[in-house]
Amino acid sequence: MHTLALIVATLITAACSVAPQTTYRLERITSDGNVYVDDYNLTAEDCRDARRPGTTCVVER
Repeated sequence: MHTLALIVATLITAACSVAPQTTYRLERITSDGNVYVDDYNLTAEDCRDARRPGTTCVVER
């Protein structure tokens, strides 16, 4: 039974490490309508923490 639990744990760990992680970029729209990227390759938490008025988090992948 211990061996089966070890195999399952190994498979779950491998699947999690291979799965692509969603990243975000922090964008703002300038007064002339252009989009400016303030930061990129952020986790959801980092993007939320970096947000300020006039900016938004956008999914990169």
